[in-house]
Order: sequence, then C-alpha cells, then structure tokens
Amino acid sequence: SEYSKPIKLLLNSIPVLKCNEKSFEVKSNDQPVYTDENGLDGFSDGATEVDISLKQAIPLGGYVIDWNALMIAHTTIRPTVQIANKSYELEGRVMSARTGGAVNKANEVDVSLKGRIVGTSTVAA
Repeated sequence: SEYSKPIKLLLNSIPVLKCNEKSFEVKSNDQPVYTDENGLDGFSDGATEVDISLKQAIPLGGYVIDWNALMIAHTTIRPTVQIANKSYELEGRVMSARTGGAVNKANEVDVSLKGRIVGTSTVAA
C-alpha cells in the first residue's frame, strides 16, 4: 500500500527543515450540554484551535529558525501544515521553545505553537 508523506510545515511559504518529529492536533473545544430531562442533550460550539509541536535539529551554524526570538517578540506567525493532500493555513504564536542535547544525539529545539485555522485547501498529490 501507498501511504501519505510526512507532515510538511511551512513558515512564510518556506519549508521548516531539519525536523525529526512533527505533530498537528486540532481541538474543537465543543462543550457538552447536559439537561435534567435528557442527560447529554447536545453540544455548544467551541473555538477551534490547533497545537503544533516539532523537534528540530540545530545545525553547527545555528538555529534554522530562531523560535526563541519569535516567542520573545510575541510575533504572530502564519504557518501552513500540509498532510494527506490537505493544506491548513494557520495563524498563531510560538508558545514554548526548549533547547537541549544529549550524548550521541544532535542538539535540538522542541517547539510548541498554538493557533487557529484561517483556511484549508487541497494539495496535489
């Protein structure tokens, strides 16, 4: 069988490179509505949000993207996530960036982004 390719993350239309892990989680934040008569009676629409996390190796020359600078400056970014022939245009911020290293392992930065979906489209396979 053929399977979809790994998640592609773009920032300003440029691929975010040197990643060894990426995840993309969409949350509806819908809330259940309970009543005396019916118990679970329905749902109240919530504000949809997206969490993106990635681990990115740090080349000898320095960060590929200075996530710390984006976070410290409270910069709103517009990343795009592409997976399984779908593209999600997002707007959000860097929420955390943890840098570390270990024996027999490249230094890496572990980044967490939070945002909202501002558009979707289909990507050619």
